[in-house]
Amino acid sequence: MTTPQRVGLNLLWLVPGVVGGSEEYTVRTLDGVLDVAPPDIELVLFALRPFIDAHPELTDRIETATLSLTGRDKSVRVAAESSWLAFQCRRQGVAMVHHAGGILPAVRAVPGLLTVHDVQPLLHPENFSPAKRAFSRAVLPRSAKAARLIVTPSEYSRQALLSVVDVPPEHVWIVPHGIPEPSVGPGREVDLAQVDAAFGVKPPFFVYPAITYPHKNHLTLVRAFARVVREHPEASLVLTGGEGQMEGEVLETIARLGLEGQVHRLGRIPWRDLAAILRQAHGLGFPSRFEGFGAPVIEAMARGCPVVAADATALPEVVGDAGVLVEADDEEAWATELLRLLDDPEHHARLVATGRARAAEYSAVASAEALLGAYREVLSGS
Repeated sequence: MTTPQRVGLNLLWLVPGVVGGSEEYTVRTLDGVLDVAPPDIELVLFALRPFIDAHPELTDRIETATLSLTGRDKSVRVAAESSWLAFQCRRQGVAMVHHAGGILPAVRAVPGLLTVHDVQPLLHPENFSPAKRAFSRAVLPRSAKAARLIVTPSEYSRQALLSVVDVPPEHVWIVPHGIPEPSVGPGREVDLAQVDAAFGVKPPFFVYPAITYPHKNHLTLVRAFARVVREHPEASLVLTGGEGQMEGEVLETIARLGLEGQVHRLGRIPWRDLAAILRQAHGLGFPSRFEGFGAPVIEAMARGCPVVAADATALPEVVGDAGVLVEADDEEAWATELLRLLDDPEHHARLVATGRARAAEYSAVASAEALLGAYREVLSGS
């Protein structure tokens, strides 16, 4: 029997609740790999204490080396990747490391596979602080060139990376997001009672799960929703996700438009609660101007929630013809499409059906198998 090769997973970059959708993507992809249980590969996780505390459902299934840092001080975290991580790789006998946060440490003990979720800091630097822009310009190209292989979640992200970093196209593979089979849940009535009891949200409502970063474009959706409530005052909008740079302006806009009673700002909530909200929502509004993939649109589709998304970056590739695409900043068009979901039951039902079919193409197993193929490519030394 062949001894499995040990693959390290560098998650020292992953501070829970801070890194956005890449957290969910990473956790679910690794869950999928563990479900596949490849006989030729053995995983070792390197993570911060807050990650261990936030995701016991994952870390209980995998050998884990824990670094007792909060991760809030980025300079300390980056230094640890070139010291503690390199030492642990030698100690643990890993043959390669998957650096899932878009950066390869300056000091590495073994070959590296790099995940680049997107290259937004290079394409749209105006969305980031001067320090983040300078760091990305210096580190991302160096990391990409040093990696044995790079994986990205979409063809859009692959082409965007190739447009800004001089690496061979054959060194950039696509590993799409995968979502687990959605549980049916306890039933729509129980789900609805759960959402109402926990959050005071009653149907019909729309949902947008996103940190209030500038590129997530919450203001367009809020302003469009103000037009919706003129015709449907019973409608609500649910905003989940952590606080970003636009939090204050989003809250001010909600107040200025008199929407405090119709817009529910829930913040970051447990996944089981978000899943229940998606099952009950009349639609997902996703006006983000930039996505390397856009996993929430697939998660919504899988749970029978119709999708209206921005016609931007990776979203058309992911949504396909299973949802409605709208120009990101066209408030009138957003209002029109949200109203159509409320007023046209046949249109709503059609999007539920096409969405479920589309979501079935993005399984956790398919994503895990694609990632394992990349691992084997690096391990083979090709």
